[in-house]
Amino acid sequence: PEEVATAAQEYLRGLTQHGIFGCAKHFPGHGDTSTDSHHELPYVNASREELLHRELFPFRKLVTSSLEMIMTAHVMFPALDPEHPATLS
Repeated sequence: PEEVATAAQEYLRGLTQHGIFGCAKHFPGHGDTSTDSHHELPYVNASREELLHRELFPFRKLVTSSLEMIMTAHVMFPALDPEHPATLS
């Protein structure tokens, strides 16, 4: 998570220096899925603590770096909301 956050912050800094708004995606994380969310609804069955440490860590760092936009993931995170995908939660 730390390496991802650092790389994303550097990328965002480069975009910003050239007048481009950055958009972080897919909040709160899409890397731990094995299905394509365009075809079926993926589930990430990690605990809330795991999500906070792993998936959400880079997003929190980017928000403190003047991030302009965040795109949500059409993924279920039962530990955060057992009824709705992130796009609707």
